[in-house]
Amino acid sequence: QQQQQQQPQQQKSAQNPWVWGTGREEKAPELTIRMSAGPAARTFGPTPAQAATMGKAKAQPAYVKVNGKAAAGAAAGAAGAAAGAAATEAAGSEGAKDAAGKALPKSLQDYMRRAFALCITDAERDLCGRQLKVMLEEVRKRGELLTRNWDAEPMPILRKEQKKAKRPAPTDDDDDPLFSSENASKRAARFQTTTQQKGGKKNKRRAPIVTNNDEGIDLASIVIVGTCTQIEKEFFRLTSAPLAETVRPEHILMKALDHVKKRWKRDQDYHWTWSQLKAIRQDLTVQCIRSKFTVQVYETHARIALEKGDIGEFNQCQTQLMSLYADNIEGCVNEFTAYRLMYYIYTGNVLDASNLIGDLRESGLVKEPEIAHAMALFEAHHVPNYVRFFHLYSTAPNMGMYLLDVFIDRERQAALNVIIKAYRPTISVEKITKSLGFEDRESCMDFLQENNAVFVNNDEAIDCRAMCGVGAA
Repeated sequence: QQQQQQQPQQQKSAQNPWVWGTGREEKAPELTIRMSAGPAARTFGPTPAQAATMGKAKAQPAYVKVNGKAAAGAAAGAAGAAAGAAATEAAGSEGAKDAAGKALPKSLQDYMRRAFALCITDAERDLCGRQLKVMLEEVRKRGELLTRNWDAEPMPILRKEQKKAKRPAPTDDDDDPLFSSENASKRAARFQTTTQQKGGKKNKRRAPIVTNNDEGIDLASIVIVGTCTQIEKEFFRLTSAPLAETVRPEHILMKALDHVKKRWKRDQDYHWTWSQLKAIRQDLTVQCIRSKFTVQVYETHARIALEKGDIGEFNQCQTQLMSLYADNIEGCVNEFTAYRLMYYIYTGNVLDASNLIGDLRESGLVKEPEIAHAMALFEAHHVPNYVRFFHLYSTAPNMGMYLLDVFIDRERQAALNVIIKAYRPTISVEKITKSLGFEDRESCMDFLQENNAVFVNNDEAIDCRAMCGVGAA
């Protein structure tokens, strides 16, 4: 009876010596692979006899060896059969031939088995098959099909593996000095936020500029040092690396700034002044000069821009000044911090304004007169209390009134809408002049006429009832 039971099994083994899913290392079934440019460019799959044998084979949990390492096989049953089918698709045969009729090397057949054994889903098997086809066509064209070391050839990269692939953490044993622990510490230090103690509390500061890169090269040693001695220089945007003979050194730039100030006071030519100051800022930037003189240049340009109402150029200057102040470079910090808060009122940026006020309270700068005035202005605008707002407008320190003039008409129109809704039946022009912060009656009359005011009592008052139907512009 035992002989009768073993005889069918031996016949099965003769047809298919590898019993899929058992983990035994018998010889794999032979497949037929044809590579050509015709319609049947490539065929993968077992013969009908092999497929029938595989269907009858008993599948059990197994670990199939790949390249000498145990790779996890199917869990049981159908999973083991699926893993076997995937490997069967990859396997070549001793009789497998390429388009020229030459037998494929055994190492290539093993390589294809290993590639398909890594596939889990049908999508991965399809992707693996396409990659193998492209790779083998390229190898065949180069004539390396029989000479390439397929045992050392890397496996095709599947999409799932690409998502999970991670760069190994650098160690001290790495040959590349870029990944040494010392250089890693230097890179980490560049992005650390430094803190400084002031009044027993921490203030956030921008990380200082590092003059050494990861390779230990001193960047300051390769920065351009200008040799130009020209005082006046028109501004042109750079389209290539500047030459040293076209860049002015710092001591020449100091003379140029004094010259620009004198000519501005004399001629008030903003276009010429703007060009000269932009050229000075450009020469400072290409030479990486960040000093007290740099702060003076940006503060001067910001004040002139405010005087001429160039709010865009002012914003560029104040942005650079905040960076320079964060590096503890001396300057008019209180004055331009107050301007910054006023600028937030202009743009309606309540979030940044609130964050700035919180930082000022932590640092204790709220007691400074310029900053205290700007905070009171922001509070009056936020409430809103237009009477207090326009009173603070008329008493703004430094050049704060120039910045407020950029959007003061907008605030006056909003306040006028409140007035015509609150007063009945009329309100005097004199009271409006005082409440909205006008310097004189004529300016107030011009404003009211532009906003379609209805005058009564010989233009001494406006009819609020009538204006409710018209509304301010």
